[in-house]
Amino acid sequence: MQNVLHLGVYAIIRNGTQVLLIKKARGPYTGLLDLPGGKLEHGESPMDAVSREVMEETGLVVTSTKLLENLSVVTNFTDERGNISMYQVGLIYEVVTDGTDQTAEMDFEDSLGAKWIEVTELSGNQLSPFAIKTLLDP
Repeated sequence: MQNVLHLGVYAIIRNGTQVLLIKKARGPYTGLLDLPGGKLEHGESPMDAVSREVMEETGLVVTSTKLLENLSVVTNFTDERGNISMYQVGLIYEVVTDGTDQTAEMDFEDSLGAKWIEVTELSGNQLSPFAIKTLLDP
């Protein structure tokens, strides 16, 4: 089994009792709902990374960020590299957007789109591990 470290940033974006989630297009969480976010690029600050990831995955422009917590999970899966044990460390940010829809800026690489969902309607079998920890087990 190959051990992999993944350091990322993730956004909690709320609108009243709803939260904005993306549907994963690839990776170990394909088909699951997840927090917008992803890996930092070389030399990028975590705040810049979360703003970029929110734009790429939701088309929204971030106006403010607040670091809430850091989380970690281990996920085992199989892909083209073989059996993988991924240690995922994530910085979780509360994010406010200006509501401007910049859908043309979305890359659709990691996300099949974003949608607002009532938190009370979420269940663990439809969510990524970080989404479960932040939204269902706070």
